[in-house]
Amino acid sequence: MMMDGGGQVALPVARCLGQVPGLSLHVVSDEAAVPLRFSRHRTSFHVRPLATDEQRLAAAHDVIRRVRPDVLLPVLGDDVRFLSQHAASLPPDVRLAPTPPVEAFDTVVNKWRLAQFLEQQGLPGPATILYTADDAFERRLAALTFPVLIKPVRGSSGNGIRQFDTPDALRDALQQQPDAQGLTIVQELLPGYDIDCSVLCQDGAFLAYTIQRGFMARPGAFAPPAGIEFVHDEQVYDVTRRLMAAFGWTGVAHVDLRVDQRDGQVKILEINARYWTSLEGSLKAGVNFPHLHVLAGLGVTFPMPDYRPVRFVAGDVGLIQKVRYPRRTRFSLGETNLRYMLGDPVAEAIRLGLLAKRKFL
Repeated sequence: MMMDGGGQVALPVARCLGQVPGLSLHVVSDEAAVPLRFSRHRTSFHVRPLATDEQRLAAAHDVIRRVRPDVLLPVLGDDVRFLSQHAASLPPDVRLAPTPPVEAFDTVVNKWRLAQFLEQQGLPGPATILYTADDAFERRLAALTFPVLIKPVRGSSGNGIRQFDTPDALRDALQQQPDAQGLTIVQELLPGYDIDCSVLCQDGAFLAYTIQRGFMARPGAFAPPAGIEFVHDEQVYDVTRRLMAAFGWTGVAHVDLRVDQRDGQVKILEINARYWTSLEGSLKAGVNFPHLHVLAGLGVTFPMPDYRPVRFVAGDVGLIQKVRYPRRTRFSLGETNLRYMLGDPVAEAIRLGLLAKRKFL
């Protein structure tokens, strides 16, 4: 049973689970008009209020009583934290897919707390300070190398990130955001390239992982790439393994890293404590994370899967890029998720319609 069926990663999770014969997917959501409701991969769909923990718990008990699932699967970050915190209050006859300790989750999703954790553990990351608009901030700012980025302490998908090349430009921007004090970090922009690692862990040990690097950009300066290629990289593997072990992490996570071209070292940027938008790419590479997550919840052991060095392109964005920039955009349709889009046409039409509506508004 999936908690919750909204959000942009819910449909990819369902499509991954839809590759498993005989699996039934029951979905709980606080929104009725979400793409997953119209997907052929869901068995039942239940609309319940989920605004508070009390409502989430009541909805979980009600739907569990109706459909009798074997496993509860959190998809979005809020659901990961909720189910981890309230695991003892769930019916005893349902298993919970692995979730991290609440304290670890709260550290991971707060970029300032994460930066402090990395420093305490001796793990590599870019120089980072918290915006406090005082003399101490000015002293710490003087020690940073420009250009720098400002990022909201809580946020994902590149939202709210801005680049500044000089201290004066940074100060001018921050002075126009008085509410940013204590809620914004300033972080050195490392010269180099991004590389990510997706993981499923149990008590800090890897159960499965994939490593990916972007080869085709998506519109938006700090948006995730539209095209990725799966690679093997020992340094990324080692840094991410040490990171997950330091947290004692349990569950899924997507770790954003960057190779610093000044010293060739991999640095940790941030961690998404939930499923990721390129999940179907991991599936194409040979690792079905949601299925393995469910198996882990059932207590089923499995060998760590290997993954193939394939390329993956988000179908809708990739096709638009191919039409607009045919000479710069080279990939085959077999490298996209078009197969999953066409195989789930009603849900895909709803998803594209909602996306177009948001862009128009």
